[in-house]
Amino acid sequence: MTILPNNKPLVSVIVTTYNAAGSIKRLLDSVYAQQGLGTVFDLEVIVADDCSSDHTVEIIGQQFPQVRLLVNSQNSGGPNKGRNRALNEAKGQWIAIADDDDEWLPSRIMRQLQAAAKAPIVSSGYRYEDLSHGRSTDRVSSFQHTDNDGFAYFEKNKTFKQLLSRDNKRQSCYIGSLFFSASLKDRLFEETYGWLDVDWIIRLFEDNDSVEVCQPLYIRWFYGEANLSMNPRYRADDYQGAIDCLQRYAAQYPVETAIGIKRANGSYARYHYLKGDMKHARHYFCKAGFSLKNLVYWLTTFVGSNWVKKHFNVFG
Repeated sequence: MTILPNNKPLVSVIVTTYNAAGSIKRLLDSVYAQQGLGTVFDLEVIVADDCSSDHTVEIIGQQFPQVRLLVNSQNSGGPNKGRNRALNEAKGQWIAIADDDDEWLPSRIMRQLQAAAKAPIVSSGYRYEDLSHGRSTDRVSSFQHTDNDGFAYFEKNKTFKQLLSRDNKRQSCYIGSLFFSASLKDRLFEETYGWLDVDWIIRLFEDNDSVEVCQPLYIRWFYGEANLSMNPRYRADDYQGAIDCLQRYAAQYPVETAIGIKRANGSYARYHYLKGDMKHARHYFCKAGFSLKNLVYWLTTFVGSNWVKKHFNVFG
């Protein structure tokens, strides 16, 4: 097992909230229940609230007085303004960003601190709790080059290029899995859309090496249609934001970005497929380029989609 340094690092945990009264206690309880807190590392938690209209702020103030609470003067329409504000104020040597409906497993920070000796960015697997279908799945990447501690190392720009090509066999890069050095905190989130993280993740990994802890370290809760990932406006913005981001790298990385743009179209097609909007699904499958998988999806937009959605993870 990797030995941690004797001096206690400070870990900054950034949480953005909006009407999270039903989930914020679960998240913060799990953050403050981390193994090693106070003995191996210290913790600061910064919550940036986007003008919640429920009891989110009251719950935090009454039950978690140790939290540094930032409240936006007006609703910004997404988490990124709050994330940027919190990044500017974070004092920790290491930073993690959590969604207000996540839940951390007890060993999360300890395991990622152990891996952080190898690279400035650490990711992990996660547990996917699908409440809409009553399914629980551990989603953990498998790599041939995992060491004895269960860490997989990625050389400089390896993951960055795979992000450009949207390679599904890459390191896990969900924002909730990431643990990164404060030396990277000047890489801020976009505020044009206000709620996208695709370009931030790509810029975070650019010119950096990284490591993955190949085990689930947090829980992503999925509630079905209520999740942001299923919101039509968010999905449209996420698609356009991804295309815009990839096109900025097209001159320098033409192969990777061309593949990435096709895969972005395929992802957006599967979203429409899952929602039952087969006209738009067919449109984006055509833009995704030919593959046997895309062909099968396209054909089943006419008949058989219900069977596919029942037996396969189409999207998410």
